[in-house]
Amino acid sequence: MTNIPDNSWWYQKELVEEEARKFDPRAKVKLKTGWVWKMSDALTNSATAIMDTVYFPADWTWAECCNKMCHEVRGHVKQFSFFGFGNPKVGIVLMTFIYGLLFFPILLAWGRYRIELHACATEWEHFFRGQKGFKALEDYILNEWAPHQADSISGKMYVYAVPKFWARWGYNRKAKKVIAKVKAELDQKS
Repeated sequence: MTNIPDNSWWYQKELVEEEARKFDPRAKVKLKTGWVWKMSDALTNSATAIMDTVYFPADWTWAECCNKMCHEVRGHVKQFSFFGFGNPKVGIVLMTFIYGLLFFPILLAWGRYRIELHACATEWEHFFRGQKGFKALEDYILNEWAPHQADSISGKMYVYAVPKFWARWGYNRKAKKVIAKVKAELDQKS
């Protein structure tokens, strides 16, 4: 078994799983253990969703897991379910094809880019709906969060899926659309 730090989320697994199930009742959480997760820093140090299970590193805290839960569950677990016609276990075939195999060439991985962009947009929308201080969050997403995610998808972590300028343009454009959508919904309610 992996060395598990004292502040690890693993000691609060039930709470983390409860948080995951708020987004999808089928969602499960597991610890990243074994050789496959040690193949690269990207696999070792990030959350990963496969079918209906989200894998977290042992050194993450409960709060870090919960911060990524929307992206991983509402984003990726739902995508596995969509590509599996409602069944995330069936969705692994098409999701793997789109995310990894078909579009693997460096700088041409449109499928990987779109899957990650959709998961990020889902995460941004979730955070907008639950926050006060809309302007501060809007600035943060446009100036820090979206560019950081764009740099990730166009960098080593995602095997240079698309060119950096393309990722930055696309993430900025998507963030603006999410902001406009949530603002319009909030204006209708008031």
